[in-house]
Formats: sequence, C-alpha cells, structure tokens
Amino acid sequence: MFSILKSLFKVDAKSMGVKLKKNIEEAAGNEKWFSNYFPSQECLYDPDQCNEYRDYTYMLGCQVRNSIIKGFLTEKDYLSKLCSKQEQLIYMDDYGDLVFDDWHRELKRFTKKRDCEIISDLKSKTPQALVDALIKTERWDNYVFEDEFLTDEIWSCIDQIVNDEIYNTENFDD
Repeated sequence: MFSILKSLFKVDAKSMGVKLKKNIEEAAGNEKWFSNYFPSQECLYDPDQCNEYRDYTYMLGCQVRNSIIKGFLTEKDYLSKLCSKQEQLIYMDDYGDLVFDDWHRELKRFTKKRDCEIISDLKSKTPQALVDALIKTERWDNYVFEDEFLTDEIWSCIDQIVNDEIYNTENFDD
C-alpha cells in the first residue's frame, strides 16, 4: 500500500516538475541570460521520477541562479577578468599541490563588494513560477543566499561559473 502511494507522489512530482520547467522556459526563454546559458531546452535540468519535487526545484533553481549570475558577470564585464585572476592566483607549490588560497581571498573580496547588487539582479530576473515553487518548497532562502553563509555561497557559485568558463574555453580551443 505504501509503495503505491509513494509511486503516485513520484508521478505527481514529475508532472509538477515538467510544468515548472515549461513555465520557466516560457517566462525566460527570450532573456539573454537564459538563452546564453541554455542554448537548447534540453540543457535545462529534467525532472526525474526518482526525485522529489522539492529536490527538483532546488536543482532547477541552482541552474537558473547560475545562469542569472553568469549573465550579471558577463554584462558587467567581470567574467573574463575573474577568469584571468583565477589563472594568475592559483599556483602549484613546491610539493606539486595546487594552492587556491589567494584565489579564494580575491573571490571573497570581489563578492563581498557586490553581493547586494548580485542578489538584486537575481531577484529581479528570476521567473515568478520558480520563485513560487522555491517558496512553496522552502528553498527560496538558499536560492537568494539569505542565510548566515551569504558571501560564502555567492563566491562558491561564482567560482563554479568561472571554472566552467575556463574549462569550456580550453576545450573549445583544442
């Protein structure tokens, strides 16, 4: 009996996820930040029957959040500068280990100066359907970094975007 109910919730979670994805695509499909980050709709995370809706909203929210922040960094001409900074500040020590300390300090300094502007941009560009879903599933605070780890979360997100940008550029050039 329990497994039947559980499977019904999974199907419902998937259909809710499909609807959310469609609403986001309709609301943001023409936005530059969206089309640059998601060149095709297949790039946007798909709901899986094994995931709960709450987990799906979190995964989808992370993708949308990263795309909005990447759009912000690109519009302000910060992304290429951050990529250069990362390449300058990460080095290999005498033991052959990569040292990230200077890069992380720079990233935190960069983020701390701009966190309000980043969050404002994020809130203004997030599709309302995603806002509603994140609030309903109690994921909104994580999405907009409204907790005691605000700066750490933003710099971690930006670090991922910069790493992806460098990795994609290096692979494209080969």
